Formats: sequence, C-alpha cells, structure tokens
Amino acid sequence: MLSVIIAAYRTKGLIEENLKKLRNFGNIEIIIAADEPDEELLNLIAEKGLKASISSQRRGKWRALNDAVKLASNPYILFLDSDTLIESLPENYTEFDAVEIRKEVFRDGFWSWLVNIDYMNMFMAAKLAEKLKGCLGLNGAAFIVRKDVIQELGGFNSTVTEDAELGVRIAFNGYRFGTGGKAVTKAPDFTGWLRQRKRWAAGGAEIVLNYFWDFLKKPLLTLPAMILIFPALIGLMINLILPDNLGLKIAYLLVPLIYFLPTIFSTFILIAVHHLYSLQNFVQLAFTFLAWCIFMALAARKLRWGVNLAMLLAMLPFYFLIYSPLWTMLSLTTFLRVLVMRLTGKRYVPEDWAV
Repeated sequence: MLSVIIAAYRTKGLIEENLKKLRNFGNIEIIIAADEPDEELLNLIAEKGLKASISSQRRGKWRALNDAVKLASNPYILFLDSDTLIESLPENYTEFDAVEIRKEVFRDGFWSWLVNIDYMNMFMAAKLAEKLKGCLGLNGAAFIVRKDVIQELGGFNSTVTEDAELGVRIAFNGYRFGTGGKAVTKAPDFTGWLRQRKRWAAGGAEIVLNYFWDFLKKPLLTLPAMILIFPALIGLMINLILPDNLGLKIAYLLVPLIYFLPTIFSTFILIAVHHLYSLQNFVQLAFTFLAWCIFMALAARKLRWGVNLAMLLAMLPFYFLIYSPLWTMLSLTTFLRVLVMRLTGKRYVPEDWAV
C-alpha cells in the first residue's frame, strides 16, 4: 500500500537507518529525491537498487518531490526528510487522505530540548486540527498523503514551505486529515535554526496571505493553534486586553512637578510607583507562566512525550521567556516583510532556499 519518498540534499543523512527500519513494515517501495547528491549518496542509491529522482542542480524541494511522486506505484506515499528517522507508521493511515506523523527530536543538548518542546506544541496543534476536521499544514519531515489526492490537487506548489501549503489545500478541499505514527528528527544548531525558522516564517506568511479568508472562517481552529505554536502570544494578548494603568503612568509625570514635596520624598514615591507597576506586570506574567507550565506538564503526560518531566519543567522557563518570544517576533518580522514585498509586486525567498 505504501511508497516512501526520502528527500535528500547533497548527503545521505539517515537514509541507511531508514532502510533498515522500513524493512520491518513489509515490502515497501523506496524512492530517493536527491538534489546535488554527493558520491556517497549516489553509491548508496546504486548499491541498494533504489528508485531515484536525481538532479545535479538544486531544483527546489517542491519540484524534487513532484518528480519523485511520478515514480511512486503505490496508493499512499510516506514523505521523509533525510535527517528524520521513522519509528512507527500510523496503524490507521488508510482511513485518511493525509496523516501528520508525530515527530520528536534527538535530544543531545540544551537547544534540542527546547526544540523538542516546540515539536510537541506543533503536534498538539495537529491533534486539535484532527478533532475539528481541519488542517493547518503538514510538517515535511514525515507525513503520509494519498497519491491520487496529490494528483487531484496538482502536486506540490512552488512555495517556500511546500509541505505546509499542501496540507492547507488538503483541508480546504474537504479531504480527511489524521495524526499518528512516530518519527525522530535532528534539531539544527542555533544558526541553522534561525535559517530554518526564517524559511518557515516566510512560507507561513505566504500561506496566511493566500488563504486569509479561509482561515478567518475557522477561528476555533486557527486561534488555539496559534497559541499552541506561539505561547508568547498569551502575554501579548493579555497586555492588549487589559488596559494599562494610566494612573501610574501619569504619576511618573506629575510627582516630580509637585514642588512642595521634598526631592527625596518625591524620589521614594516614584520608586514605589515603579515597583507597583513592575509588580503588576510580574503577577500577570507569573500567573500566565504557571498556568502554561501546568498545561504543558499534563499534555506531555497525556501524549506520553519522550521527555523527563523534571527536565521538561526545567526547560519551560527558557522556552517561555526566550525561545517562544524569539520565534514569535521572528515570525512577525518576516510576515511584515513578506507582506510589504507582496504589496510592491515582489516575492520574499530566503537566501538559502530554492523555489
């Protein structure tokens, strides 16, 4: 029932490990979609007698996948990135037209632990979409789609995030979306993460602008999913909803102008005002963070996510206060850049990507 397309850029990555894993799932067809393959990757394809769509130049992942789909002979296609290792297939994948596979991260350092929390949030958003019979995109590291669905939709489009864009089209055209299985992927280092997230943000901005009105029709899906993926939005929304304490701000201006007050007395009043304002913000932040930590701990236990609970709780402050705001503001900045360039008739494509 299943063909497997593994996308590789230059190196073989975890292809050999995946070949061993895939043997456990039966007689599965393997296809390699390779751009600029090195000699080691070419030798592996030849030695294993694998079907392959090979280009000596970078075609762009969307085109490489479309070329590989033409070689697939089975009704369902599992798409894998070469840095991702499949561990189990969804037992019920034939019940759906597209399936998002649960992805965890090889945890080999501080940064990878933070990225693993990120992937848990993305999977929770996918589970929510499944419950609400929608889809906000597919993560290209590992997912399954019926071949005829890809053909009916005209294949992968020329976008920065071709996988996510296909998932959105699948949902808005009424196809069935599910989740299941498990894969493990590598987390890039910080520099690689920044490049990856700039690409994701650019692709996400394209999708939002292209399907803006469709997203507006599904607020029960889009808003909770955005908060799951960008927890930093919680604090931003609270600050927007709750009115600023105008009285405290006026006090900063008026207290120094009250001449009959001794200078030292005015100074202590301003210090008190400052601490009162800071305390108000701190209480809001602390309450939000505590509620979010409880939710994350319960979610990790419910999903049986591969994390040590103590380590998870130790990572959450860094994730909530540093990682998530960085990811959120990077996405916002990129979205505005994509919007401005579109309004001027141009297209934003990250410098390390091809479309």
